[in-house]
Amino acid sequence: MSLIINSYFSSIQQHNAVETLFLRDQNVIEEDEKNKLSYSMSHYSQDISVCRQTYVSLDAYQR
Repeated sequence: MSLIINSYFSSIQQHNAVETLFLRDQNVIEEDEKNKLSYSMSHYSQDISVCRQTYVSLDAYQR
């Protein structure tokens, strides 16, 4: 009987360990996605800034 109980608790611990690893990996993936998104957004805003400067320069040149 104790072997069955020990086996049961052992399987629960293994399940919890796997679930913990999964959640930790999920957090790493989500953090990575956030970093990629913020990196993309900063480049996007830099590109917009360059476009605005170019437009203002061209506008001033045409006048």
